[in-house]
Amino acid sequence: MRQADSSSLLKGRTRKRLLEILNRDKYLYAMFLPFFLYYIIFSYIPMSGLVIAFKDFKPGFGIYHGDWVGFKWFIQFFNSPYAIRTIRNTVLISLYDLLFGFPIPILFAVCIMEIRHMGYRRIVQTASYLPHFISTVVMVGILVNFFT
Repeated sequence: MRQADSSSLLKGRTRKRLLEILNRDKYLYAMFLPFFLYYIIFSYIPMSGLVIAFKDFKPGFGIYHGDWVGFKWFIQFFNSPYAIRTIRNTVLISLYDLLFGFPIPILFAVCIMEIRHMGYRRIVQTASYLPHFISTVVMVGILVNFFT
């Protein structure tokens, strides 16, 4: 009596089970694919540009053809008199963005919901969302014409 190799039998079952699961959920994977590609294209591929910080970059030669300089640019930045000021300004701008950029839209939405007259509420909602859908140049032109 001959015994079958259990590892090859298990691999065949596992592969078959995996293919069944993939086939069963193929539409779910198809819906997931655009988001996956978006993050690959716009989050991971640009990370290759980080190498510019460690190279003597010359735009005409591309990212990978400059001489490797290591931490030269970082040392130059941290030894400059503007380093502390630049870092402080960056941190302050981020804190101000969190402080004013997070709760104010929520408070504004609550205030809009407290408006009892539906027509006025819709006008305020439209006026507040309009700048998100129209370019800044067009919006400034509308405001200049409106207030003159």
